[in-house]
Amino acid sequence: MLAELVQSLSNSGIEVRCAEMKDPVKDKLKRFGLFARLGEGAFFPTMGAAVNRYLETHEVEWVDWEDRGH
Repeated sequence: MLAELVQSLSNSGIEVRCAEMKDPVKDKLKRFGLFARLGEGAFFPTMGAAVNRYLETHEVEWVDWEDRGH
């Protein structure tokens, strides 16, 4: 079922990325073959790392809310 969801999202041009995933969940994804299907680059240790990678690879304007003047 999860593999079908990933495929459906991919068919719609949506890339699946994961952040802060615990090892037991990653292990299950590996057993089901989804970890290999998504690839090592789809997993990030933190949300910040995932956002930074997105910003490096996509041309978007971004101002971190912590950097904005209050």
